[in-house]
Amino acid sequence: MNQREKILTTVILTLAVLAGGYVLHTTTSGYLSFYTGQAQQEKKKLDALNATIKESKKAEKILKDLRKRALTSNESAARSAYQEWLLELADKGIQLSEVDIKSQKSQKVKNLYHRHGFSLSASGTPMQIVHFLYQFYSVDHLHRISSMTISPITETKLYDLKLQIDVVAFQDNPKNKPFESLPFKRLKKDSLADYKESVLRRDLFSMNSKPTIRTRRESGYNDIVEFTVEANDPNPLDNLQYHLVTDNFKDQGIPNEAIHLDPDTGDLFWALPDIGEYEIKIRVTDDGLPAMSAEQTVSVRISERPKPEVTVTREVERFDRKPFTFLTGITEVSGRKQAWITERTSGQLFLLFEGDTLKIDDFEATVSQISPRTIHLTTAEGILQLDLGSNLGQANQISSTIAKDKEE
Repeated sequence: MNQREKILTTVILTLAVLAGGYVLHTTTSGYLSFYTGQAQQEKKKLDALNATIKESKKAEKILKDLRKRALTSNESAARSAYQEWLLELADKGIQLSEVDIKSQKSQKVKNLYHRHGFSLSASGTPMQIVHFLYQFYSVDHLHRISSMTISPITETKLYDLKLQIDVVAFQDNPKNKPFESLPFKRLKKDSLADYKESVLRRDLFSMNSKPTIRTRRESGYNDIVEFTVEANDPNPLDNLQYHLVTDNFKDQGIPNEAIHLDPDTGDLFWALPDIGEYEIKIRVTDDGLPAMSAEQTVSVRISERPKPEVTVTREVERFDRKPFTFLTGITEVSGRKQAWITERTSGQLFLLFEGDTLKIDDFEATVSQISPRTIHLTTAEGILQLDLGSNLGQANQISSTIAKDKEE
C-alpha cells in the first residue's frame, strides 16, 4: 500500500470512528434525557405526596382541636346542654331581662357535621350587652353569632337584643360530656374593660346630647358658702354626676379639699373662704350612650358677713342662739364623715366628727351619727335628728331618756 492509500485509509477510519461516536452519543443522550425526565417526574410526585401527608397531619390536628370545641354527636343531649349554658349566661350571669331562647331545626352539612341553630331575644343596658358578648366569645365553643340586631326601647334606657347563633356538632364525636366550656384566648383586647371603653363611647344611635349647666354666678360670706349647681339633660332618663375641675384652684389659692361638691345632688359647700372673687369650674356628666359632659365656670363672690344687729335688753342673757345654729354641710375628711355647723349670729363654724361635743350656751350634745343628709345629736334628754340646712330649733327628737325611764 503506497503512501496515498495509507492516508486515504486513515481518513476513512477516522470518519467511521467519528460517525460511530456521534451515533453512540446521540443514542446515549436520548436515553439519559428520558430517564432524567422520568426521575424528575417521580420526584415531583414524591414531593406532592409528602406535601399531601403534611397537610393531612395538619388537617388532622385542626380537626382534633375542632372536635374538642364542638358539641357531642348526641343531638338531643348537645342541644339541651348548649341551651342550658346560654340561658345560664344571659339570665343568671349577666341578668338580661325577658330572656327567650328558642332551638331551631339542625342542618346536616356535607355528611360531616350538624349545625344547630338557636335564637335569643332579651333586653338590657348597653353595658350588659357588651358584657354578654364578651363572655360569649370568652369560651372556646365551636359557635358563632351569625346575625345580631340591637335597637333602643322607647322611654327607657334599655336596648332590645336579638341574636341568631350557630353551633357545630360532628357526627362521629361521642364525647363523654355533651358540652364543655374550654378557655379561649383569641379575643383581640385583653379585658372586658377594654371592650366597654371601645364600644360604649361610640354614639351608636345618635340619641344622646350634652347636659347644660345653668348656674353662672353665686355669692356667699366668708364663714360658709353653699349653693346647688343647677343642670339639666335633654334626655329626662339620664342621671347626672357633678365634679369639680381643680386645675385652676392652685392659682387662686384654693386647697383642693376646701370645697366639697356632692356628685349626686350638685350641692356645693365651702367652709371659711377668703374674701374675694373666685372661679370654680364644674363638670357635669350624664350616663347616656356614650356619656356626654359639659363644663361651666361659676363666678363666686365672697364678702364679709354683716354683723347681726342685737338689741340689748334686760333679757339679753336669755337670748336663744339655737334657731340661728344651722347644719350647713356634711363632707368626708380622711375617710371620716364630718359635719359643719354654723352659728350665724357670731359666724362661728363647728367642724365635728362622730363623738365630738357641740356646746351652744346651755345646749350641749354629742354627735353620735353622721349620715349623708342628717346627723344625730345625743343630749341628756334623748336623741335629736338634725337635717341638712335646718337649725337646732327645728331638730326632731327621735328618742327620749324620760320615756325610757318610764318604761323601765
